[in-house]
Amino acid sequence: MLQTELPTGHEQRELPVPPLLTRDQALFLDVDGCLIELAPTPTEVVVPPWLAGLLTDLGEALDQAVAVISGRSLDVVDSLLAPWHAAGAGVHGAELRLPGSHRIDAAPRGAARIVERLRRQFIDVPGVLIEDKGAAVAIHFARCPEREAECEAALADAMRAVPGMRMQAGRLVREALPATADKGSALRTLMEHPPFAGRVPVFAGDDRTDEAAFAEAEKQRGFGVKVGAGSTAALYRLGTPNQVLLWLQASLASMRGENDE
Repeated sequence: MLQTELPTGHEQRELPVPPLLTRDQALFLDVDGCLIELAPTPTEVVVPPWLAGLLTDLGEALDQAVAVISGRSLDVVDSLLAPWHAAGAGVHGAELRLPGSHRIDAAPRGAARIVERLRRQFIDVPGVLIEDKGAAVAIHFARCPEREAECEAALADAMRAVPGMRMQAGRLVREALPATADKGSALRTLMEHPPFAGRVPVFAGDDRTDEAAFAEAEKQRGFGVKVGAGSTAALYRLGTPNQVLLWLQASLASMRGENDE
């Protein structure tokens, strides 16, 4: 069960709490730091056992216009949120699964040389994790934040051998991914297809990597919800994943109430 209440005032840079969702909207969600609490490594996250059911119910209320846009690969997202399965984007938009499809369209696996080089360099360094995402690679240093500069420099050096990649900074992580991939572009592409087309997009996320999606949602008459502290382009803020889940539950109850009237 959730243990806290939704914030009631203008918190952190005076951003208000988001309004409850309505049936004319399309919902896009980040995973880590938004739906589930962050963990020191990607494999240590804990997923509430009822989360898949909540997402299923939201899909029914929004005519299936619910998707995930995550830095994780879609295969990993599917395993975390099973049995819920929907359209979405993985690896910050380098992977895309359109509505009604089980096929994942992915950018070429261009990060293999970077992965190999980083793993050799950090093989005996405790606390540094190299994550192979296929089209991208992430170097995590949550367990050794004092190595941030070293990890960033190593990734930048390794990227010189692979054209067409860009570095993206996240919370205690740096990633190399295709230069054309970002969450804003992923949201825009999904919004071109039913059941998202013609709806008002709402995107919730917690990291700097989500800012492009906040901007794109606002461009399409929707809005973003920043989870946690930090400067942002989002119009609204919630403090924790727990508060996100409360907001989603309250939105679902509201939409069900509208249907009963």
